[in-house]
Amino acid sequence: SSISVNIEEGTQWQYAIARTADNVDYANLVPSDPITESSVVIGELTPSTRYNVYVRKYCSAEEQSRWSSVVVGKTSCGLMPLDGYSEDFNSYTSGSTMAPDCWKLFKRSASGTLYVHNASAYVHTSPNSLYFTTTSSGPQVAVLPEFDAPISGAQITFWYRTESTSVVEPLEVGFVTDIMDSTSFVSLETLPQVTSMTEHSTIIVGAPAGARIAFRHTCASSTLYYASIDDISIVNLGGCLPSGATISNVTSNSAVITINTT
Repeated sequence: SSISVNIEEGTQWQYAIARTADNVDYANLVPSDPITESSVVIGELTPSTRYNVYVRKYCSAEEQSRWSSVVVGKTSCGLMPLDGYSEDFNSYTSGSTMAPDCWKLFKRSASGTLYVHNASAYVHTSPNSLYFTTTSSGPQVAVLPEFDAPISGAQITFWYRTESTSVVEPLEVGFVTDIMDSTSFVSLETLPQVTSMTEHSTIIVGAPAGARIAFRHTCASSTLYYASIDDISIVNLGGCLPSGATISNVTSNSAVITINTT
C-alpha cells in the first residue's frame, strides 16, 4: 500500500497506521520516521485488512502538527495465511448482496441466494453466518480465499446446520480445482443433516496445487431450503498426517486401523 500527500518542498511529515479493528487512539499512535518525499510505500501489511492511516507535519522532535483525520483503507486479497485462518462473518453487514472478502460465491440468483445473513437460528456466534438458500435449480458453492500454502493437510473446523433432516439438502465440504468453475468441486465429505448449529472438522486430502477449500449445498426440492456455516478456523497439520490408512476386521464393536509409517 502507498500514501501520497501534498507538501511544500523541503517539508517533512510523518504517518502512523493501525488496524481499524484495534481501535487505537491518537495518544497511542506510533509515528514513522520523518519523510521528505511526497509518497511512501508501506509494506508488511496483512491481506484483506482494514487500516486507519494518519499523517502530520513534522517540524522538529519537539514540534509536530496534530494528526490528520483518519483515512480508512483496505488491503487487497493477496495470499491469506492458511495456518490460523478464521472467519466468523461478523465484520460484515447482513444483506442479500453481501459476500465475505476474498471468497468466491457461485449461484447467487433469484432461485437461491448465498450471502452473509443474520438469521439467528442459523448463527453460532452472533450476529452473522454465511447463509445458503438453495433449490433444485442448481447447487450453491462457496469458495474460501487463496492461501499461502497447499491446502492438503489442513484441518478446517466450522459450525453448520441445515433446515431439514427429511428433505435431501446435503451440505458438503471439499475443494474446487478451478476458481472460475463451480463444477470442478470435489467432495471430501457429505455432512449429516442437522437442524441446530453443530461443530464439525474435516481434513483436506488429495487437493492438487492451486485448489481452494469450498462448501457446496444442493437441494432436491423446488422450494428454497436453507443451510449455514459459521466460525470457520483452519490449522495446517502439514506433514503430521499419516498416509495409506486402511480399516479391516470390522465387527460390531471394533476395527483394526493400519497406516503406512514409511
